[in-house]
Amino acid sequence: MASTLRRRRGADGPNDAADDSDGKAGGGRVRVPTTSATTRGSGKTFKRAFFVLLLARLASAALNLVHDCDETYNFWEPLHYLTHGHGLQTWEHAPRFGLRSYAYLGAHALIAKPAAWFVRNAVAADAAHVDAAVSRVARVAPFYAVRLFLAVASALADAFLTSSVAETHPLAGSVTLASLAWSAGCFVSSTSFLPSAFAGVCVTCALAHTLKQQHRAACAYCVAAVVWGWPFAGVAAIPVGLDCVRRRGFYQTAAFIVKPLVITVSVSIAVDTYFYGAWTCSVLNLLRYNVFPDEKGGGANLYGVEPATFYLKNLALNFAHGLVLALLAVPLGLIAGSKRYGRVDGSRETHLLLMTTHAPFLCSLLLFSALEHKEERFMYVAYSSLCAGSGAAVGAFFDICVAKSARSRVAAKRAGRKPPGGLVLLAATGAGAACLLTAAMGASRVAALLTGYGAPARAYALGLPVRSIDGGSIDASASTGTETRRGSDVENVQNVCVGDEWHRFPSSFFLPSHSYRLKFLDASFDGALPVPFEAERGGTSFGSIFLNDENRGEREQRVADAARECDYVVEYVAPDEDEPEKNKNAFGAVASRPYLGKNSDGRLSVTDAKTIAESEKEEKEDASSEEGVDELDPPRLRSERETSVSWRILWEAPFLDAARSPALSRAFFVPGWSSKRNVYGTYRVYGKESSL
Repeated sequence: MASTLRRRRGADGPNDAADDSDGKAGGGRVRVPTTSATTRGSGKTFKRAFFVLLLARLASAALNLVHDCDETYNFWEPLHYLTHGHGLQTWEHAPRFGLRSYAYLGAHALIAKPAAWFVRNAVAADAAHVDAAVSRVARVAPFYAVRLFLAVASALADAFLTSSVAETHPLAGSVTLASLAWSAGCFVSSTSFLPSAFAGVCVTCALAHTLKQQHRAACAYCVAAVVWGWPFAGVAAIPVGLDCVRRRGFYQTAAFIVKPLVITVSVSIAVDTYFYGAWTCSVLNLLRYNVFPDEKGGGANLYGVEPATFYLKNLALNFAHGLVLALLAVPLGLIAGSKRYGRVDGSRETHLLLMTTHAPFLCSLLLFSALEHKEERFMYVAYSSLCAGSGAAVGAFFDICVAKSARSRVAAKRAGRKPPGGLVLLAATGAGAACLLTAAMGASRVAALLTGYGAPARAYALGLPVRSIDGGSIDASASTGTETRRGSDVENVQNVCVGDEWHRFPSSFFLPSHSYRLKFLDASFDGALPVPFEAERGGTSFGSIFLNDENRGEREQRVADAARECDYVVEYVAPDEDEPEKNKNAFGAVASRPYLGKNSDGRLSVTDAKTIAESEKEEKEDASSEEGVDELDPPRLRSERETSVSWRILWEAPFLDAARSPALSRAFFVPGWSSKRNVYGTYRVYGKESSL
């Protein structure tokens, strides 16, 4: 192998001084020899990897869905409040619980607020003369500005890891790059606005610094992952810390951790205290809630439990054969680094060092699989480690084949036989095939997600009419109400109601006007739901009494009178619930009403209708008594007609019915084949009309 793969005990390079000037390496310290040629080669590898990864991450920023309602309500909605002054608040953001870090949110607000200011002032997105399409794009501009920032950060971190792995083992670096760039899991996680995704970026940088033996920086990134990101990322940081202890000693490792820990915790407490209005440490609150839940609250298990195989199934969908390779990385690395196969140029140390990169994945998988409450996003912190593991496995297998081929040649030469050939070529071909298969499986999985589940984001962004500054509609969609503005204050909001599809709401950034507000119907879901931030009562420092940590639904979290309060309704209609007589291509035809929640008949509330009818009846009776007219109660009939409502379909699109579709065709998209096997319902936007 090239000299860049070799490891020599005690060989100092120029890059080591910056990291290790204040401490001496332990007896087992192994450093990477650095030369000008090595540095140039590493720089080229980084640039090439960054270019490939940036293209993949930009595609993710533009096309990726919001896959988790936790991402919507715990992060995008508070960010919308910090950016625009209104949004939804969950119980985790209530000051008396304080589970979410405003240091993390605030950092992203520094991206979103300038973007919002630009489109509001430079584009004048709310002006009546602005085209509807421009206005829609302007509304989601802050959302995609944050996505762009996440994409670039992820590409930089992954390129750093790729170049570090390539310095250690070039073939492993190539396979790692393919996994990071083309796997569906990285497409989803890289631009997700979640603390576990941020922690994953930090762990990625920590692994890259570990390969370069820059332990101070590696420890600092791990601390940032835990304090500013997700405290349970500490599980993925354990191998980094153990490697530092092995090479630098316990006390120096502790010193590397304490300083960044003090800084990050101080910043976190200061920011949390400012936003929550009282002394708060969100990291400790989150740990206490999940590790030591009280009997009343019940902890994270209230939100669902999954079997131990949950993550294996999920990772198989998102990484396909990459998961198998990552699980085989340790045994293959041990074999490749053994005396039988290890070569004199440092192969043994190479594979031992690569084990550090995929150990975080194994630690995370073991711990999170043992927990009852499981979420796909929990493993985001170890996705880059999984990709490095798949690269290490292919690299180890290739080295085993090279060593075996060399032994076979020597044995054949001694025996006077023709040396066998093709083993190394077969291994190299297998490595290339693994990369191509990663791209094919990743593209198929991403296409399945976008085609099957992409309707909700489009429903809110495209299905609702754009509201102009004078209250009228400035596009072709039907308008169902009016609004007036005084300066920037909306005096008459438009309520968009959602029932059982509440968990697929992508965030208020997708609502095409500042006048829209999301409301929840009293549907089959009876758990806790968010409530609006109340700016006049303190905003982030105020928490409604209707927010609780028991996943208990409150009546105040839902609309009291859906027919009166809802201007639009977004819902999913299953195939067997659709009206067979309706022409699905004739948008705008009067349709049967959407589901408005429990005990709702699609009319204004019975109490209100009765009150109006009786009031009008009394007035009519008074007039009739003077004129001698026999009253037959027509006001009540007229009142009921006036208070009835009808609904018009404004927009609809197909949406995958997962329960009725085969597992394989819904998980991976194959043109022509998947659409024939899958079953689709309809995602709809209804607009309310008066029936006079």
